[in-house]
Amino acid sequence: MSVSGSAKRGIAWTLSSNLAIQALSFAVGVVLARLIPPADFGVFAITGIFSGLAATVSNIGLGSALVRRKEVTPAHCRSMLAANLASSGAIVLILTLLAPWVGRYFKNPLATPVLMVVAWNFLINSASSVSFSLASRALRFRLIAQVEAVAAIVNGVVAIVLALRGHGVWAIAWAGIAQSLTRALLLLALGGWRPGLGWDRAALGDLVGFGAGLTLKRLINYAAANVDYFVIGRRLGAADLGYYTRAYNLMTLPLTQLSRVMMQVLFPAFARLQDDNPRLVAGYSKVVTATSLASFPFLVGLFLVAAPFVHVVYGATWMPAVLPLQIMCVAGMMKSVSTFIGAITDAKGQVGSEVRRQLIYLTLLVAGTFIGSFYGTAGVAVAVVVASLVMLVMMQTLLNKLTGMTWRDYFAALAPAMAGAAVMSAVVIAFQLAARRFLDPLSPAMLASATLLGAAVYVLFFLIVRIQRVDSLRADLKRTFFRRQGSGHGGAPGAGTDGPAEPAVMAGATGLPRDEI
Repeated sequence: MSVSGSAKRGIAWTLSSNLAIQALSFAVGVVLARLIPPADFGVFAITGIFSGLAATVSNIGLGSALVRRKEVTPAHCRSMLAANLASSGAIVLILTLLAPWVGRYFKNPLATPVLMVVAWNFLINSASSVSFSLASRALRFRLIAQVEAVAAIVNGVVAIVLALRGHGVWAIAWAGIAQSLTRALLLLALGGWRPGLGWDRAALGDLVGFGAGLTLKRLINYAAANVDYFVIGRRLGAADLGYYTRAYNLMTLPLTQLSRVMMQVLFPAFARLQDDNPRLVAGYSKVVTATSLASFPFLVGLFLVAAPFVHVVYGATWMPAVLPLQIMCVAGMMKSVSTFIGAITDAKGQVGSEVRRQLIYLTLLVAGTFIGSFYGTAGVAVAVVVASLVMLVMMQTLLNKLTGMTWRDYFAALAPAMAGAAVMSAVVIAFQLAARRFLDPLSPAMLASATLLGAAVYVLFFLIVRIQRVDSLRADLKRTFFRRQGSGHGGAPGAGTDGPAEPAVMAGATGLPRDEI
């Protein structure tokens, strides 16, 4: 199968699975929000700052290096497993020793034992890390999708049962442990690789050479993605952090379940085309168009109905999350389409260039979120928007330099989604203004009517206005989803996949990072 065909098939399998998992995750999240107070979500978010940071360095990019290698020997696999188990064991010990300080620093004693429990996810996940990477390398996306689906179901069931029994934040923590165990056992049983330990310095050096640079990039990226949590948790408290994380998780729905899925597949596809700039530009443009068509209406729509959505779905307790949610929807639009730039820069070996830009982005976030915290969670959200815009401009400029793409090409790729979202916004805003005379602005009726109207207008726009880019994508989707599948395998995962995927209920539940920019 061609590179483009493999990528499309991989996206189809992974996206189908992740959309189903996300639907389950959303439903579980709604139930938990009714059973667990915002402050408990804030406690878990505090522990996630440190467990996520540890996850970023836990295997120094060995998983991505194994996937990327043209030839993999048993020595590579055994050495990677030994290194991952050793590093994970060290991380469990470090987090356990660090936990009392975390509780004191954030003035929340409950964060200490929760972090100690969450830390064990690292050791569990490391046991199946080689199996996951080999399955990815062999294009076994059906297996990965099935494993993730089962693990997500286990996560949801355990979380809800424990929450119903009044265990609060512990429901989320132990659900993450259950999910990690399920995923690890299934991958070890079905992955086809018999685990073995070894220590071959040459083989390990083959993997570390690529993984170290990638890990440095992800460390900076992780710091940038979590500085807002750190500032809010320290300066504003667990309750405000709970509101903010709820808003952030809603904003990142399309990012985590669409952009990340495509990143898993696009990195190796772009790597094979790294010297063919015209095909890189064409492929990247199509990806940007597809992602924006899916994410822009979601984020614009969420911005417009944020107040009734939060009130109806999560309850009046969560209303302080509305304003930061609306602000971060703007950042979400930029993040959703900028994620893929890293796949091309990594494929072209330009990790260093990206790292320098990420350092600027991190500096802006540190300064901006600290200043913004004086104005509450909304001020922090504004700082994230400004920094995200600067980062998008810097990264797209780098990509243009590397591939010969122009800003005109980039905006042409975004134009269909921007036009459809603009028309949808105008109609929904007009309806909301008119409907206030006879509908409560926070009522389920207002939420349902505005949502259905917006979706209908967006779909009708593209049925009436024929756009060549959209027609081409529609044809690709038909060929990808409705063509008979041979082996059922897709493309290969990318730089963002060093180990088992992130838990469904809440980012960080198994000690894995928040989103990447």
